[in-house]
Amino acid sequence: MPDGDREHHARHEEQDEHEPEPDPGAARALAMLDPRLSACPVQAHRVADGLVVGVLSVADVAPRRLSAAQYAALLRVSKQASRLLSFRRHAALLAESHEALALGEAQYRLIANTATDAILTIDDDGRIFFVNPALSRLFGYGGDELVGQHVSLLVPPEDRSAATRRLVAHVESVGIPPLAMNAVRLRGRCKDGRDVPVELSCGEGRVGLRRFFTGIIRDVSERQAFEQALIGAREEAVATSRLKSEFLANMSHEIRTPMNGVTGMLELLLEDALTEQQRGRVEVALASAQSLLTIINDILDLSKIEAGKFDLAPEWVDVRPIVDGIIGLLRPRVAPGVRLDGAYTTDVPARVFVDPVRFRQILTNLAGNAVKFTEHGQISVLVHASASDGRAALRVTVTDTGVGIAADLLPRIFDKFTQGDGAPNRRAGGTGLGLSISQRLAELMGGRIDVTSEAGRGSEFSLSISVPCATDEPQRGSAKTAAAAPAAKRADGARVLLVEDNPVNQQFACAVLASIGCNVRLARNGEEAVACATSEPFDLILMDCQMPVMDGYEATRRLRARGLRLPIIALTAHAMDGDRARCTEAGMDDYLAKPIRPDTLRAAVTEAVAKNAPPASAPVAATLDAGEILARLSGDRELLADIGRLFIAHCPTMVAALTSARDSGDPAALAGAAHAIKGSVGNFTDGRAFQLARDAEQRGRNGDAAAATAIVPDLIEELDRVCAALDALVNEGVQA
Repeated sequence: MPDGDREHHARHEEQDEHEPEPDPGAARALAMLDPRLSACPVQAHRVADGLVVGVLSVADVAPRRLSAAQYAALLRVSKQASRLLSFRRHAALLAESHEALALGEAQYRLIANTATDAILTIDDDGRIFFVNPALSRLFGYGGDELVGQHVSLLVPPEDRSAATRRLVAHVESVGIPPLAMNAVRLRGRCKDGRDVPVELSCGEGRVGLRRFFTGIIRDVSERQAFEQALIGAREEAVATSRLKSEFLANMSHEIRTPMNGVTGMLELLLEDALTEQQRGRVEVALASAQSLLTIINDILDLSKIEAGKFDLAPEWVDVRPIVDGIIGLLRPRVAPGVRLDGAYTTDVPARVFVDPVRFRQILTNLAGNAVKFTEHGQISVLVHASASDGRAALRVTVTDTGVGIAADLLPRIFDKFTQGDGAPNRRAGGTGLGLSISQRLAELMGGRIDVTSEAGRGSEFSLSISVPCATDEPQRGSAKTAAAAPAAKRADGARVLLVEDNPVNQQFACAVLASIGCNVRLARNGEEAVACATSEPFDLILMDCQMPVMDGYEATRRLRARGLRLPIIALTAHAMDGDRARCTEAGMDDYLAKPIRPDTLRAAVTEAVAKNAPPASAPVAATLDAGEILARLSGDRELLADIGRLFIAHCPTMVAALTSARDSGDPAALAGAAHAIKGSVGNFTDGRAFQLARDAEQRGRNGDAAAATAIVPDLIEELDRVCAALDALVNEGVQA
């Protein structure tokens, strides 16, 4: 036997060892048909799917032709063998499928039965045909009770119609994606009538033409209760924060109102001729009042920072004048023999973008502490910086040779109410808030304050911030501009309505206003202010914000609604964030926080009066445009001259009718008089005179006599200007 045949035979024998033995039944069947036939079964072979296939070889002992019966018998045997093999194959596949289905069903049922979430399945009609134990526990029904019931049984009656409509609409729809819902919050109705908050996730399945819907329902009662508790806690926190803010605002108002009287009257007293002793006593009283005000401001600042309501207001400034001003302010307070100096390195930028008020507040606190705790030696303030790519690393170091800070206090020096000298007989007073607030402000600026100190040797505090910078020098006003700026600090003859309910503040404000030549009319609440301002002409209103009967905000809104345009400056003891915005929203033009210094009040009043004062002479072109008027009249200059003279002659009659209507308080009469003026002046201009007449007419037609009356003075004044302009045009021959 060749080697190749031996190897093939060996592999065949090795394979035969693992194949099943052939079945001899077929050979016996052939022998019964004809003893001369012999069957030679070939070794069976196992195929890939596990079935066994064999080949039967039939041989005759002598060559001969098969009869029809013999041939038919062979065909029957082969067909039987084929059917047997096919049956066995399908039987095996079916058994495997049944086993897989049984395993899958057992797995899914185990998952459903052990799931903590409720699971149910419904058909196209919404009938339940499967529920798991968790659903029965959740809704209180037995499994048999729910099978066959409509799913709306698990929905509160008031929600059933909407839920049913949604399901029916989807079931009857064609060509839409399968239904899918994920974590939808709903209410479920239990067997005992309780409603339970649930979360439903639902999907659609299809088997042939049959559809079903399986939903997973989660009880979210605990989660909802927790969410409600969080909402309640948040609302309570918001309410607490609001109450705190209101308390601070009221505290600010109640303290600042009398403090305004105290500091204001003391500063006025210092302007009088006093003896040396009297002046010294007044200065002590004023310093004490200002110290108390500093404590109030510290408390308010800290509260705003902690509430996250503190906003910086950066602007381009030169830090050198700020530091010089602080040193000049503190120098009179240093102990005898102590030297206070300031220095700057050459790399300090010309301008930096920083909040100057808060920058000054931080440095005043650091340098003030150095002055407070240094009895000998020196105090130095050094400003240095390094600039790159439009930003400057600014560092201000305050060094002193004072008492220093103990090592155990250094880690807590920036904590609230912490003082470096906490002994009952400490050298200096204070609340212990200054450094804490300064550190918070530095952090809001994107920086920090560092400290090194040694008890008995002194301290060094350094403020470090990174800010935008500019190397160019700030633009300064030219001599011409400076000359054009109003130099006067008086408001002689200005008519000022002072609205203030506090007698001390009334006396203070009246004294300051009288010192710059103002004529003052006093109103004690907003209601009186509205009555005065709508019946008398004023150049300016100083409006307190919190008053009995009617506050300043409401009074301002009413005056603006009636068309009153004169400046209104708020005088308020409120100093919280949002107070300025509230004043602006009410219609006020400026805002002064109490306590108000006399010079601050004087400057605000003179500036407002100067801005509101009419120009000494108004050019004709500012009121009337001759070219525009001629265009309306098709270029007829003679017609313009005629109607111009007619308007000038008739204007006093129209003004008399207007003032008569104003005095009568009849809104219809005011509207009629204003309408006549509007029609006449409209021939020449649609400018301010026309607009004022139109506004007065509209307010009169609305029945608001007070608002229409408030416009009358401005309208009469503007009519005088129109007449003067027309007279100039007519006398000049109507030169375009």
